[in-house]
Amino acid sequence: MKQMHWFFASVTLLAVTQSGALGQSNPCPRFSAGSVVKNPANLYSQHGSLTVNLSYNTTTDADGRPLYCFTTSDGVESPTLHVNPGDHLIVNVKNNLPKATAASAMQMSTNAALVCGASMMDTSSVNIH
Repeated sequence: MKQMHWFFASVTLLAVTQSGALGQSNPCPRFSAGSVVKNPANLYSQHGSLTVNLSYNTTTDADGRPLYCFTTSDGVESPTLHVNPGDHLIVNVKNNLPKATAASAMQMSTNAALVCGASMMDTSSVNIH
């Protein structure tokens, strides 16, 4: 019997695209205080592969705090990804955060040749590891 490995955010990022804010009123809903928190949805690899399309979203809660979340195309928030050893995991990410201003940019202190992606981070940056 093969051992199942669980990956929560340990993925290989294949594509990130930048877009405007989502049309949804609250793309990152949160459970109310005192409620029972449900387990996230499970996505399983089939025939040696799991492809998942995620959107990276933000909204502001009633107290003005920013909320961030990953959702699937059908609105499922932060699913648990299940793959078997040797399976392929393909993750496509659409970045729905608003474009940042130049004032919010931060230079990463690393060798630019070793950076996968941009060497500047700002309020619209997304990182999956």
